[in-house]
Amino acid sequence: GFDLGFAIAAGETTDIPVTVTSPTPARAQPTAKILAMMENAFPPDVHEVLRRGMERLIDFQDDTYAQAYLDRLQSVLETDRGNGGENRGYALTRDTARWLVRLMAYDDIIRVADLKTR
Repeated sequence: GFDLGFAIAAGETTDIPVTVTSPTPARAQPTAKILAMMENAFPPDVHEVLRRGMERLIDFQDDTYAQAYLDRLQSVLETDRGNGGENRGYALTRDTARWLVRLMAYDDIIRVADLKTR
């Protein structure tokens, strides 16, 4: 505290004890409810991409925002299914999910600083 600062300023010591603690928050995980919704509504071919997207969105905002992500992808999945998506591993849904999460969880300057200081 103050005494150490005074001693350093007076030249009495140059030893500065440094204790650095950086709390590492746990990674955001989708709740069981939202995971069940994903598993029921989407084919297994896209689960991994959706799970990563939801983790990022929950970390960025909250579960409700991750639910909005799934809701937005529903119409893409319907289009994909209607156009032979099953034969292509639901590539349209998977690629849209990757790009949509980037748009929904943009990395502005404050966000980048937060991530780098974790």
